[in-house]
Amino acid sequence: MLALTQRHMLPRFFAAAVLVIAASMALRYLYIDNDGVRTFCDGDPRNWICTLRGKMSFILRHPAIGWGIFALTLASIIRPFAWLTGAACLALAAGLVLYQADLASGAAALLLLGFVIRLPAR
Repeated sequence: MLALTQRHMLPRFFAAAVLVIAASMALRYLYIDNDGVRTFCDGDPRNWICTLRGKMSFILRHPAIGWGIFALTLASIIRPFAWLTGAACLALAAGLVLYQADLASGAAALLLLGFVIRLPAR
């Protein structure tokens, strides 16, 4: 049985999910997609901030991250450990915000299907 439904795990998991989503949104909208940073990088593209921004944007848009999220979700369906399911949910949250919405949304649907399959019959 999946231990994620225990009462003491849910507040911790919810807090971690909120922190991951907040950090991902801050990274994307305050640094990568910010117009001020973009204007600054147009003036001096050799600056270390602009180099880091370009490399982060390239890495986060790479499809290997989305496939990694999908593989983590598939592993959490095959072996339903609480920490693995939690890691998959947190990776899904970050992937939805950080340019991997196509594969992360498919993985989210797969994870929800895995939850539905395991529901006990009454």
